[in-house]
Amino acid sequence: MFGNLFDDSGESGGTAADKGKSPVEKSGGRPGGTSSLPCPPAPRSSCGLSGIDNRGATCYMNALLQTLLLTPEFRESLFALGPSELGVLTDQNEPGAKVRVIPIQLQRLFGRLLLLDQQSASTEELTNSFGWQNSEEFQQHDVQELNRILFSAVEDSLIGTSGQNLISRLYHGISVNKIACEECGRVSEREEDFLDLTLAVAHYSGMEDSLKTCYVDVERMEGRNQYHCSSCNKLVDAVKSAKLRLLPPILTVSLLRFSFDYQRCERYKEIGKYTFLKEIDMSPYTEKTEPSEDTVYELFSVLIHSGSTHGGHYHAYIKDIDGLGTWTTPEKEIIRLPSRPLPSSEGKVDLIELSSPGELLAAILRKRGGLGCTMPIDKLCQALSEETGVSWNKRFKKKIGTVTKFVKAHEEMFTYDPRTNSVSVTQSLQSLPVAMAIGELSLSDRTVSKSEPCLTSSKRADVDETSSMESSLQPSESPPTQGTHGRGDSDIPATTEVVEGDTHSGGTVDISSDKAPSPSAYKTSQNQPGVETQRDPVKETHESSPKGSGTGQGDGVMQNNHHQVLQEAETDTRGSSIGLTEACGDCKPGFPQKKVENDRSADPAPHASCHCQNDQCKAQDKDCWFDFNDSRVFSIDESSELTRQFAGRESAYMLFYRRKSMARSKKAEADPCRDMPEWLVKELTEANEQLAKQREEYDRLTNAIGLTLLESEHYEYKSGTLHRKPVDGEPVTLTLDRRRSVADLKMEIIEILGDAALNGMSAKSLHLHTAQELPAGLHLYDCISESDSAILQDLELTDGSILFLWDGNKVDGMPMKTGAACVPVLIHLTYAVTRDNRETGETSRGFARDLTLGELRAQVSVQSEIPLGLLRMSRVVSEEAVVVREEDDGKTVEEMGMRDGDKIIAEYKRKGKASSLAANEALRHSRLVCLTVENRCAAVAQATDWPLMQVEIDKDVTVSELKSVIMSSLKESGSQQLDAQRRLRVNVYGGVLQPPLHENLKIAEVGIKAGVEVVVEPGEPPKEKEITVSFAVCCGGVQKNHHETTVDKNSTVQETLELMAGLAGVTGDQWHLRKSNWCGEAAEFLQDPGVTLDQEGVQHGGLLLLEEGRLPPRGFIRLPVWLYPSPDRGAATPPNAQGEMLQWIHGHIMNLVSQKSNPDESDNSDQDPLQSQHALLGNVELSQDATLTDLKNQIQTLPPMAEVALAGPGFLRLRLVEEGILGRVLRDDKQTLRRSKVTSASHIAAQILQDEENLSSSAIVLNICQRIPETRSYAGDEELIWDTAKAATAQSLRQVIADRLLLPVEQIAIAKHLRQKFEWLPIKDQVTESKTGKGRGKRKGGGGAKPKVSLKQPPYSLKDGDTIGVKDLRFDPVNQDDFTTEEDLAGKRRLETEAEEKRKRRQELKENNAAWAFEGRRPKKPEVGLTIRVADFR
Repeated sequence: MFGNLFDDSGESGGTAADKGKSPVEKSGGRPGGTSSLPCPPAPRSSCGLSGIDNRGATCYMNALLQTLLLTPEFRESLFALGPSELGVLTDQNEPGAKVRVIPIQLQRLFGRLLLLDQQSASTEELTNSFGWQNSEEFQQHDVQELNRILFSAVEDSLIGTSGQNLISRLYHGISVNKIACEECGRVSEREEDFLDLTLAVAHYSGMEDSLKTCYVDVERMEGRNQYHCSSCNKLVDAVKSAKLRLLPPILTVSLLRFSFDYQRCERYKEIGKYTFLKEIDMSPYTEKTEPSEDTVYELFSVLIHSGSTHGGHYHAYIKDIDGLGTWTTPEKEIIRLPSRPLPSSEGKVDLIELSSPGELLAAILRKRGGLGCTMPIDKLCQALSEETGVSWNKRFKKKIGTVTKFVKAHEEMFTYDPRTNSVSVTQSLQSLPVAMAIGELSLSDRTVSKSEPCLTSSKRADVDETSSMESSLQPSESPPTQGTHGRGDSDIPATTEVVEGDTHSGGTVDISSDKAPSPSAYKTSQNQPGVETQRDPVKETHESSPKGSGTGQGDGVMQNNHHQVLQEAETDTRGSSIGLTEACGDCKPGFPQKKVENDRSADPAPHASCHCQNDQCKAQDKDCWFDFNDSRVFSIDESSELTRQFAGRESAYMLFYRRKSMARSKKAEADPCRDMPEWLVKELTEANEQLAKQREEYDRLTNAIGLTLLESEHYEYKSGTLHRKPVDGEPVTLTLDRRRSVADLKMEIIEILGDAALNGMSAKSLHLHTAQELPAGLHLYDCISESDSAILQDLELTDGSILFLWDGNKVDGMPMKTGAACVPVLIHLTYAVTRDNRETGETSRGFARDLTLGELRAQVSVQSEIPLGLLRMSRVVSEEAVVVREEDDGKTVEEMGMRDGDKIIAEYKRKGKASSLAANEALRHSRLVCLTVENRCAAVAQATDWPLMQVEIDKDVTVSELKSVIMSSLKESGSQQLDAQRRLRVNVYGGVLQPPLHENLKIAEVGIKAGVEVVVEPGEPPKEKEITVSFAVCCGGVQKNHHETTVDKNSTVQETLELMAGLAGVTGDQWHLRKSNWCGEAAEFLQDPGVTLDQEGVQHGGLLLLEEGRLPPRGFIRLPVWLYPSPDRGAATPPNAQGEMLQWIHGHIMNLVSQKSNPDESDNSDQDPLQSQHALLGNVELSQDATLTDLKNQIQTLPPMAEVALAGPGFLRLRLVEEGILGRVLRDDKQTLRRSKVTSASHIAAQILQDEENLSSSAIVLNICQRIPETRSYAGDEELIWDTAKAATAQSLRQVIADRLLLPVEQIAIAKHLRQKFEWLPIKDQVTESKTGKGRGKRKGGGGAKPKVSLKQPPYSLKDGDTIGVKDLRFDPVNQDDFTTEEDLAGKRRLETEAEEKRKRRQELKENNAAWAFEGRRPKKPEVGLTIRVADFR
C-alpha cells in the first residue's frame, strides 16, 4: 500500500556525511562549486509504459487510473473534449469562469503517462483537483469505492459538455428484477442501474457460478414467503428472478472479497479459490438469451489486492489493447541495476541494463561480493531484491528454477561452494567492472549486455579493447586490428559499452563457437552517419535527431549518446565475420522507432536474427499483458499469472471486461498521440525538451570531476616522504569529463602548463601517479599514464583526486617508491643524545610499510647517530615499552602492526642496566591526554569560528595546571589580551558549555579526557566553596532572560533570591525560586528561605527558575481570585431593581480594580469590552483544609469586595477558570478545598448572585445561545441550570431549553460546542425500541427496551460551563446539523494548517529513516471516508 515510500536506498559508500548523496551533491554540484543539481526523473523502462508514483498510500488509485488509461474508449472520449468545453487552467481563479479541473487534470495525467519520457508520473495535480489537501494520500481506501466516486465526480464535472454521457455510455448497465404471479401471470418489474456488477465470492467456485446464482436461478416465493399480488389482491405463490437488460460496452465486475465474521465481530478477507474467464458470453444472463456479438466480452484488466482487510497493496494486470508498450518474455526483460550502491531518491545515477539472470547475478556479485566476488546464496537473493525491487522467485523461479539450481548449472560463470552455501563469479569474469553507466538514461555512459535485443544489428562498429582487458583474452583470441580503434582522428572519447557473454538459458547470444562465453570486452563507438538515433516520442517525424552533450572542455567534449542505438561488428576467433541482423523497431524500448536502413555491404547470416524477433512474433499472436505496480511496469505471462490471482492473500479484486466486437483500427495501434489535444501535445513536447536539457546538464555535472595536479618541482624529499616547498600559488586544478581518456588528460595538462613547466617532458615521457596526503607526507600510488586509451572512470578517478606529475625516475634527486605496498607510516622517534641516555631528542619521520625491521633499525641508527651495534630499539605498545628483538628483523613494519602516531625509542645499550629511557617514555606516553582547546579570548570577525589548538597534558594534573599550560601556549602563539582573569569550561554535545571548572580539582574529576574540547574564556573561575548557577525569569510558563552567576554554596535561599532578582532587574517581594528537572522544566519550590543551597541540593551548573509570586507557608495555597459578571438567565429573570443593582455593583468593583492597576487612567471608556468582563480582585491565602465557606469569607475581605455587603456566602458563586473560560462550579460550602481538588495552580472565578444559591451535585450549569436565522452567528449566552436528578436524556434537555426560550420542543435542534475542535456535536433524541419474540434479547425488568443514553456520559459528557447551541427549525429546516460559526471555520482552518505542518514534520522524519519495518501485527487504522470535491456546473 505504501509503495516505495519507506524503501531502503541500499548501501552507499563514502563517509557518513556523504551517505545518501549523489555524486553531484557530494561535489557541490560541480567540482569546487557550491550549488547542487537535483537528479532528473529516470526515463521510461524498456517496456515503454510509464508507472505512477505512490504518494503515500495511493496504490489503489494508481491501479484504477492505469486501467482507465488503457481503456481506449475512455481515453479517446476524454481527449475529445477541448478547452472550449472544459476551460483553461489559467482561468481557474477568474470570477465567473467555469473550469472543469478534474477532467483537465485527467487529460494531463494521461498525456504524461503516454508521452512524457520518464519512468513514472505524479498524481499531485490530480489529487489537488480532488480537493485533497491534508492527509488523504496517506489513508488507505477501497478501489471499488474510488471507482464509483471518481465516476460520479467525472460525470458532475462534464455536465453541459458533449462528454456528459461519457460514464453512462461506457459503463452504465441495467438489471431488472422480476416477480411473476403463478395464478394470474402478472409480472412485476423493477429496473436497477449499475456501473459495476458486484458478485459474492464466499461459497462460490467462480464468476460463472455467481452469475448463474444471480441471473439464471429463480427463487420460489411460497409458504410463509408468499408474494402479495396487486392484481389478485392476496398472497400467492410467485417466482422471483433477475436478468441483465442492458449490458455496457465496458463491463466492470467487483468481487466481494471482504466479509464480516459475526462471531468475532470483525471483517476478514475471502482467500479461497474463485475463478474467472478471459472471455465470457453474457447472453445466458440477459433477457435475450440468444448469443450475439455484443454479449461476448474479453478480459483486459484485473485489479489485484494483496493483504488483509486492514491494509494491503493494490496493483493491476492490464492488457495493452493498442500496443502502446513493448512486450517481452518476462525472464528476458531488461533489468536496471545501479552500478554503485543507490543513494537517496535524488541521486539515482549510473544504471545498468541487464537482460538475463546470469548477467544480473554476475553484476551483483561483482558489485557487492567484495574482492572475491563471493556471497552466500541468501545474501545474494536479498541483494537482488534490494537492487532491482523484484525477488528471484517472482521473476525467474517458474522458468529457471531456484538460484542454487541456476548457478550449479552454469559452471562457466559461477563457482558454487556447497560447504558454505555461497557462490562466486569465475576468475575470468572477476576482473570486469560492474559496468559503466547507461547512455540510454542520459546520466552517464551506457552499459549493456551482448544479449540486449536493441543492440543486435547488421551494421556493427569496430571494437576497441583497452589495455586493461587485453590481459584477460585467451591465447586463441585475436586482438582487434589496427583499423578498429573507436577514437579515429577525434579527441572525443566514444561511449563505452560492456558486452558480456551468457548462457542460452539466460537469453543471450553465444558469439564464440562452442566454448564458454569469453569475458566482456570494452568497445567504443562514435556518433557517425550510420548510427540510428531515437526520436522524440511526441513528435510525429521520421527525422533523426542525434543528441550530444558536452562538458565544456572545447574539442574534448564527451558526446552524449542518449538516443543512440549502437551498432557493432564482431570478429570471431577464426577470423570469420558474424553478421547480425538489424534490430527491429520493437526492440527499442519506449516508443516506435525509425527503421534502420540495411547495410548492403553486410550479408547477415540467416541464423543470427534479432533477439527480440522471436519474442515479438509470439507477442503478435498472443495478448500483451503488463503488471502496473505503482511506478514499476513489467511484462507478464497472463496464462500463468492470471490463474495465480484466483486465490490467496494476493488475489483478484476487480475485473474489467470489454466487448469483443469493439475492434480497434490499425491506425490506433502503437499511436499514443491518437485524439490527444494539440495543446497537450505541445505541452508535453516542451516538457520532453526540458527533460532532455536537464538530463544533459545533469549528465555533464555528474561526469565532471575536479583533479588537483601537483608538480614535482614544487616538492622536496625529507623525513622519508615528499613535502611541499614554501612556494607561492596553489596547485593546478583541472575539470574534465570522467569518461575521457588519459591521452585527453595529458593534452589538457600540456595545454595548461606549457612546455616550459614540463622541463622537456613530452606527452610520452610524462608520468602521472595518483597521490594522497598522509600524516607522514605525500605518497604516490598507481601510475595512470601507462595506457593512453584508458578511461579516467575505469581508473577510479573521482572528484577531488590528486595527481602527481613527474618524470617517473626521481623527485628532488631521490628515487621514489610508489604503490599501496610502500605507504609511509608516521613514527615518532625519541632517541638518546648522550651515552647515559639522560639527554634526549625527538623527531617524526615516515617509514614505508614494506620496510623490514632490520632496515628500519639501520635508518634509526643513522637518524639518531647511535652506532648500530650499540642501538637498543623499543616501541610503546599499550602503555608499555617493548624491546624490538633482532630475531624480528625480517618482519615488515606492516606485519608488526605499526600505525601512524606510534612511538619508537632509540637508546644506547648499557650492560646490566634496564632500559630506563624506554620505560620513562612509555610511562609518560601512557599519562598524556591530548585535548582540543578553543580560544574564546581572541578577537575574531563575526560569523567566524574560534581558533583551535592542540595541547598534551598529564592526566593527573589539576585544572589550574592545565590552564597554565594553555596560557603558555597562547602566549607563544602571539595571542593578545591574556593578562586578565581566564577560566576553563568543557564543550560537550554540539556547543553546550558546562559550568566553569573549579581549578583545585584534577582534570579527570571534571570529566576531561582524551578527545574532549576545552574552552578558555574571560572570567574569574569559581572558588572551592562556590558554585555557578544559571537562572531564568519565568513568566507565564515561558523562560526568558537567562543569566549565570557564581554564589557561595552556603548562601541561603533568600540571599540567592535577592541576588538573582537584582541581576534580572525585577523589583518587589512577590518572587520565589524553583528548581528545574533534567530537561529544564519547573520542579519543586525552594520554600524555606533560611535553608542553604547546599542543603536544598542545588548543584554546580544547576538551573533555577525565578517566578513571580510569594510562596505561602507549607500546607497553605495562594489562589488568584477573578471577578466575573453575574450570570445572565434571560427570560428566567425579568428586569428588576435588584438586577440593576447587581450590574451597578459589578461595574463599581471593576472601576475600583481598574483605578488601582492604572491610577493615571481614570477614564476607561475606550477599554475593550471583552477585556473588561472580568478583573483580578487579588490573591487569598488559606489552608488546604479550609472549607468553601472560609474561601468565600476570605474573598469578601479583599479590598475591592470590602465595599460590597453580601447577605451571605450563598450569594457568591465560586467556579474554576479552565483554559480561560468558566468551568466547574464549587458546590457544598462545607467541603474542604482539598476534597474539592483546588490546588495552588487553580484560578478562582467569583460571581455575585441575585438570589441565594445551593446547587446540588446533579445540577449542571450550562450556557445556551440561540442561532440567529439565516446567519452564522448567535445571540448572547444565557445561563441554564439543568437538574439531571430525574433524567439526563436528550429529550429532557430539549424540553428544558424549549421552556426557557419559549419555543416548540419539536421545532428546535440542539448541539454541544466542542471548543478545542471548533465543531458542534448535535444532540439527538434516543429512539427506544421494544423487541419481542423468541430469541430477542429481553432484559430483566426492562421488557426488551433499549436503555436511554445519559448526556453526562460519552460521547456528550455534559458538564459545567458547556455551551449548547439552539436552532429554530422553523427558519432553517434543511441544515439541521449545521451549527458552525465564522469563528469555527477560521479555527478549523488554523487547526488544519497546524495538522499539515505536523504531517510534513512526520513525513520528513520517516524519509530520514534508513528503513521502515512493522513489528508484529500491523495496527488497524481507523477507516476514513473517501471524498472528491466537485464544483457545481449545473
